[in-house]
This record gives sequence, structure tokens and C-alpha cells, in this order.
Amino acid sequence: MGTQGGGLGASPRPEDETAKSDFKSEQSRSALTAGKILLEWKTQGLSDVGATQENYKEKITQVKQGVSEAILQEQVPPGYHETIRKYFETVGEDVAKPSGR
Repeated sequence: MGTQGGGLGASPRPEDETAKSDFKSEQSRSALTAGKILLEWKTQGLSDVGATQENYKEKITQVKQGVSEAILQEQVPPGYHETIRKYFETVGEDVAKPSGR
């Protein structure tokens, strides 16, 4: 015989859609994202170097600012502050280096 816990012999239980529950639909309030990605379009080939680099630098600056605000507003536990700062100091450094094109 099956026991409670879904072992061998456990039979599926019928669902009652009219039963009330305490389920709440919630979303995270993350300060680290600038917005949702609605569409991603991938193509092959080279892009315009100047426009792409400027766009990347702008996005990195926005994310760094959001991270700083999250740290200042104490949305991040204090034990993570230094590690997060070190990580974001290195993000975007590769943009300043000339590419091999």
C-alpha cells in the first residue's frame, strides 16, 4: 500500500478548482534591472562599433547606479557590499580596450 508522501502505490488526488487557498501572486521588486526585455533579435554580422560601445557603456552605468542605490537603501545584506563593489568595478573595463577588428 502507498503511504502519505507519494511512494509506490500512491494515487493521484482529484483537484477542486473551487477550493479557496491563501495563494498570492507576487513579483520581486529588484532594483538591479533597468527594464524588461520584450524582444530579442539575433543577427549575424558586425555592428557599428561606436554606437554599440556607447550603448553598452550607458547600460553599465545604469546598472552600477542601480546597484549603488540598492546598497545605500540597504536592500542588500551588509556582508555582500564589498564583493558587489569589487565585481562592478571590473564590469565594463573591457570596453576601453581596443578590439582586434
